[in-house]
Amino acid sequence: MTAIIRLVAAAAISIAASVPAVAEETKDDSASQPIPTLRCEFKSVNACAPDGTCKAGKDLAGMPLPLKVTVDFENTVVSAIDETGYARTDNIDAVADSAGQLIVHGLDRAFGWQIVIHHASPAASVSFASADSVIAGFGTCSQE
Repeated sequence: MTAIIRLVAAAAISIAASVPAVAEETKDDSASQPIPTLRCEFKSVNACAPDGTCKAGKDLAGMPLPLKVTVDFENTVVSAIDETGYARTDNIDAVADSAGQLIVHGLDRAFGWQIVIHHASPAASVSFASADSVIAGFGTCSQE
């Protein structure tokens, strides 16, 4: 677990130092700020089965659309309101900055999930994958 926290912290510092649209500059160049909390809204999802069939969904793993997700880098968690009306929170296992995108990854029971956020625009996608299904959604993320 400590290794994961160190990896996330190292990625956050690297991303904060290299992505001006995502990170705030500090007066002291030697100190980096954590990546600001992002608020994402995913308005459409599709669920796909192993046979290649996909269908549009009205919810994402039981959570109604539009799905509002908070990505909290400082506490290394993502959260959303589930079908019961309570917060559902997952740990962030990895953060990477690649090809002009911020990639956030974690696990939720049988699913691996990923949120990909474009640096130059608010465009974002979310995906959940298990051995027998894939759920993909599109939306936006911002610091507001």
